[in-house]
Amino acid sequence: MPQSEAAGRPRFPMPTRVYRELQEAYLRYFDTAYWLRDKPLRDERRTLLEAPGLLFTDVLLEPVVPYDADFPLQEAAQRAHLDPAAARIVGQALFGDFVKPGQQIMLRRHQAEALMRSLSTTPGEPRNAVVTSGTGSGKTESFLLPVLARLVQEALTWNKQPEVDRWWESAGSTNLTWRPLRGPETRPAALRTVVLYPTNALVEDQVSRLRRALRRIAETGEVPPLWFGRYTGATAGSGDLPGAKDKDKVREAATEINSAAQDFLQLANVYTDEQMLAQFADPRDAEMMTRWDMVASPPDLMVTNYSMLNAMLMRDIERPMFELTADWLASDPANTFTIVIDEMHLYRGTQGSEVAMVVRNLLSRIGLDADSPQLRCLATSASLSDDDKGRRYLQEFFGVDESTFYVTAGRPRAVPEREPLSRAAFEEIARTLPEDEGERAAALAALATEHRLSEAVAAACRAHGGAPMRATRLPDIEKRLFDEPARDGEGGAAFDLVLEAGAEAWSDPATIPLRAHMFARPAGGLWACANPACDQIPAEYTYAERKIGRLFSRPATTCLCGGRVLEVLYCFDCGEVSLGGYVIDRLPGTPPVPALGSLADKIPSDQTRPVNRRAHGEYIWYWPDSNPMTVKGWGHKLDGKAGKGRQVAFSFEAARLDPTAGLIFEKDQTPTGYVMSVSGLGDSGAKAPALPEKCPRCGAQNLNNDLQKFWRGIVRSPIRGHRSGQSQSIQLYLAQLFRSMGTTAAESRTILFTDSRDDAARTAAGVAKNHHRDLVRQLIRHELEQPEADAVEAVLAMLAGSPSPEGQAAFVAIQNQDPALFQALLQSPARLTTTRVASALMSCSRLVGAIAAPAPTRTTPPPAAAATSRRGTAGIEVRTSMPTIPGTSPATWVGVATRDPPAIMPSATITRSRLRASGSATCTAHSTQVTQATTTRPGGRSSSPPRAKPRPTRTRPNRLSTTGVLRRRAAGFATVAIFPPSPVRGGAAAPRSPGRRRSG
Repeated sequence: MPQSEAAGRPRFPMPTRVYRELQEAYLRYFDTAYWLRDKPLRDERRTLLEAPGLLFTDVLLEPVVPYDADFPLQEAAQRAHLDPAAARIVGQALFGDFVKPGQQIMLRRHQAEALMRSLSTTPGEPRNAVVTSGTGSGKTESFLLPVLARLVQEALTWNKQPEVDRWWESAGSTNLTWRPLRGPETRPAALRTVVLYPTNALVEDQVSRLRRALRRIAETGEVPPLWFGRYTGATAGSGDLPGAKDKDKVREAATEINSAAQDFLQLANVYTDEQMLAQFADPRDAEMMTRWDMVASPPDLMVTNYSMLNAMLMRDIERPMFELTADWLASDPANTFTIVIDEMHLYRGTQGSEVAMVVRNLLSRIGLDADSPQLRCLATSASLSDDDKGRRYLQEFFGVDESTFYVTAGRPRAVPEREPLSRAAFEEIARTLPEDEGERAAALAALATEHRLSEAVAAACRAHGGAPMRATRLPDIEKRLFDEPARDGEGGAAFDLVLEAGAEAWSDPATIPLRAHMFARPAGGLWACANPACDQIPAEYTYAERKIGRLFSRPATTCLCGGRVLEVLYCFDCGEVSLGGYVIDRLPGTPPVPALGSLADKIPSDQTRPVNRRAHGEYIWYWPDSNPMTVKGWGHKLDGKAGKGRQVAFSFEAARLDPTAGLIFEKDQTPTGYVMSVSGLGDSGAKAPALPEKCPRCGAQNLNNDLQKFWRGIVRSPIRGHRSGQSQSIQLYLAQLFRSMGTTAAESRTILFTDSRDDAARTAAGVAKNHHRDLVRQLIRHELEQPEADAVEAVLAMLAGSPSPEGQAAFVAIQNQDPALFQALLQSPARLTTTRVASALMSCSRLVGAIAAPAPTRTTPPPAAAATSRRGTAGIEVRTSMPTIPGTSPATWVGVATRDPPAIMPSATITRSRLRASGSATCTAHSTQVTQATTTRPGGRSSSPPRAKPRPTRTRPNRLSTTGVLRRRAAGFATVAIFPPSPVRGGAAAPRSPGRRRSG
């Protein structure tokens, strides 16, 4: 993917740079999201995460050697006894884009071999073809060619068929009924080919190629229409064939099909690109859209997955499909059924055995034996070997004798052995390259062509002479590529030059493409020695207040100092470190003494569960701190009949940890820390969570209102583990990869792929959610960092006779959006203050009353002693009472304490009327936490504005937009007020208690 344009030639990013940027992006995220209070601990953790092989490994380069098309289609068709007309029709449909009109069509070797073997009728010769060529070698065409060739050859013998019955086109009629689409046809309907894909997601590209080929075949007019269908869970027309009473169901399906047809027609009127149009279904041509039509008249080629096929074989609904196919096979020994298995290497173990049984069941239902000459098996795989093990696997999968299989890897372009390059010469070239970007690109391209650098790199991907080329680590390639190792101080300048030059020669037909493999895994946790006196801590990470020993990137039993290794946990709000361990034993005592370890001893293991889903008694949390406890306990009522609503109390209880044996002694006289104590649970059968919902250091608490989850051991807690989620990691890598690959969307095109349908669903949802959250954070930060002047100050300056572009823009906006406010500003400019203008802008409806009332005597916040504060992830949010504007209800002054310079800066004065109407939230410049603003009387109690009658209120749309953001800037500090939707009933919303945190 090109990174930039230089001298008309796109340039590609260096794989080493891309991988390095991916690493830095993930580690920056980890340092931020998993912040620890103690910097030495953060540094030690960062060193562990950077260790090779833990999260990241060396980049691998794989040569994607081209497969040259050098086998004439005409010769392959002659050997396969294929009708020349059928070969011509299918060849143009599949390969017409690659040849000029009248030019002979050439096949790649494995494509020709698949055609000849699949259509072979010679007894004793292999008739089942398996293609194992590399990625991008045309494996899909390897099975489409014999499948379509056989189908077209049969179609040439059919009579001209009548027009099909497009029953959905009468959807507007009151007498709409379903009728078989292909009911008028006279030729036999049967499943001639079944294509199995592992998942629906994998089939999209292949289906688009199939659509395009069948449309081109139909355009020739030489054969009657051929039909294919996708029979999956998403296919319309589920259930029995509809009758007279199923009009609603028929109308729903007809509406869906008509919509697809109209969409295609609109696209076809705008676009003429066949490849693009092939991405969309056209119900009028070649594709069957409903299960009903496919059951009544089976498609010639059915695309499905093994799960759906298994369900079809067990149900009576689809029985006609298999019966018609069996009748067609029995009617003529020349009729042949083909089964195609794509990505066959994915079917291993239990899943492979299940699919093998489904294939055997299918053959039995259509009346074929494993050794029947009417059966053809086609498969593709990127890793199947052509040896005894591979052939035995094929026999066990299909149930067909291994001697009938022909495995071909094709014939990739030959890559000769190369003499090592001179490192000294390339280092000298690297030092003397032109600085001008265009001249440099031209020099690099010439260098790559002169020395055939892509070929040299490909040859270095062999372990030895004659060995196959494989994906190889960059250090190994560099070692084989040059005549001597890199000298001290030179680094890899010569190797970087080779890779950069090879990328510049991308348009040269002789260039061998190189694929970079970059492996990364999310962090799986962090562990530490429980001995605070551990002597294994590196000197640079030692400090007096350290409470835990050496850190470990993987779970271990004991440290070299003899201490027990436990899991490291942390508080998301304050970064305080604590420990956790699985109960692996209990020693006799009153109460019994639990022994902790870093690994669970249960089968199946609980270690795969997130730490907030582990149960108390099976996993114990421990805070290594001997200071007096200042955070109070909490409680929850038991639900269900067993608990009868009784209260269960949670608290922090002093305990002693034996760091060598991992024993926890509760209520000990010489405590070393605290554990969470649970009382009142009794024999209710409920599971209390292992983690507290409060932090013992900062007191941060998460709400757990869903008691059904809570008593299953699932808790929302500020105490968390060091395991990063898959969706968040993937989203992070995607975002950075998009930035690293280029500067435009075309340059940074990225595909996210997974073989698992469950992983695909979870990842798609998780990535979308995380991306939306990141977008909100970016919008907030963007608004905060805008350099324009404060709109409030600009308005006041305009009123004072000092116009500015910002003030004029603000005045125009006010005039357009609220004429009444604009007139009020013009009538009484002298009576407005900064705070009052801000308040007016926050609540336009109160402006007139604010102007008419006497000016308040104070516009600064009350003394610090009257303020309440809460420590957050980045700074202190301060809440205190503002002097009220006469005619309005009391309001809360919201601000943030800044460190440089030390000050408390206001965000705005938010009137209660606006707060009640739509809710309000504030966000600091350095924190992404969104907290709910509250209103208080000076005594701290919530109040409601005195009203004679409810006033109408407005609700905002459920989306974030720039119009929903008001900036307030002063003295170099900015905050943002966001107005999220808040349900309003009866003109008022229930007030929230002061200091209560609203989770965002």
